[in-house]
Amino acid sequence: MLTREAFNALLKTLEEPPAHVVFILATTEAHKLPETIVSRTQHYTFKPVSAAKVIAHLKHIASEEGIKIDDDALALLAAHGEGSFRDSISVLDQARSAHASDKKVITAADVQQLLGIAPEAAIDQLIITLASGAQPGVILSQLTELYGQGLQAASIANQLAVKLRHSLANNQPLLEVAQSLQLLKYLIEVQASHDPERLLEIHLLESTTLTGIQIQPAPQPQPAPIAPKTSVAPPVVKPVIDAVKPATRSKPAPATKATAELILPVTTPDTTARAPFEAAIWPDVLTNIKKQYNTIYGVLRMATPIFTPDGIELQFKFAFHQKRLNEVKNKQIIAGFIKQLTGTDVAIVCTYVKDAAPGGALPEQTKPAALDSISNIFGGAEVL
Repeated sequence: MLTREAFNALLKTLEEPPAHVVFILATTEAHKLPETIVSRTQHYTFKPVSAAKVIAHLKHIASEEGIKIDDDALALLAAHGEGSFRDSISVLDQARSAHASDKKVITAADVQQLLGIAPEAAIDQLIITLASGAQPGVILSQLTELYGQGLQAASIANQLAVKLRHSLANNQPLLEVAQSLQLLKYLIEVQASHDPERLLEIHLLESTTLTGIQIQPAPQPQPAPIAPKTSVAPPVVKPVIDAVKPATRSKPAPATKATAELILPVTTPDTTARAPFEAAIWPDVLTNIKKQYNTIYGVLRMATPIFTPDGIELQFKFAFHQKRLNEVKNKQIIAGFIKQLTGTDVAIVCTYVKDAAPGGALPEQTKPAALDSISNIFGGAEVL
């Protein structure tokens, strides 16, 4: 991969190439190429080569070069190359150099030692130990033995992940499903850790505590009962005695006769005293947010607030500001400060309006008239 300066130097030549020259650029990290280069080239994506083709090609090279190597070793080289002829051939060349003086057949064990790959039997034994829920000392002892053979924690983690994934894909899990999923999730972190050996030990020890856990199927949702449109709760049947009806009746019914009356609950608005949410409170909202969330305040002050009975609409002149403040966590923070001041839950809507007023502007009915001349002088500056 070229540096930025090298790409810039190459750009002029790519724009006006000599008539007899064809440039072929190859990379496995196309996302790192500058857009100026990408826009001036045609793109061809090559897929990984199948393992069977890699093995056949390696076998042909070994035959031509007089390299004695068995099929299991070739399969291991192809798996390590992950569909790349170049990487597989490179390791084949290393194996030949390492055993040039022995004049013997290169085996899978030789390739494993060269690549630092743990024997399959050792990985199988480690999985059996995890499945049995053995004592922590057994797991640590097995890992220490593998480390003593020069094996790296990242390589062991990768082999465990491949083995577990293969077993799940074949519907023959070697561990409990929950245990396998949890372990696969954390094995990814081992290679990037600054202390991979300790992290691998911790994940394997934690995994033994999940032995026997099964993932239960999620309960199927039941259809909700259809409630009457005029009520918020099921109707209540209340017995009413005719004898307690108003005395204005000229002929009361017998006291022993009872009828059933259907009483529907009525939803009444909450009459708790609350501070009205209006433009006059907006400066206090901004002040409180600035004390704890200066970044949010910096974006929020660029908004033009439009107050409605149910909430507030924040209009932004720039889409970047609208997108930033439209994040759920940011809107929750703003709503929380509003509720502290008014005791009211409000809905917050962030919109992009190209012709919106300058950021931080308040509605005209609440904006002091003296600020007009100041705004004309300083533009969209914040006025304190």
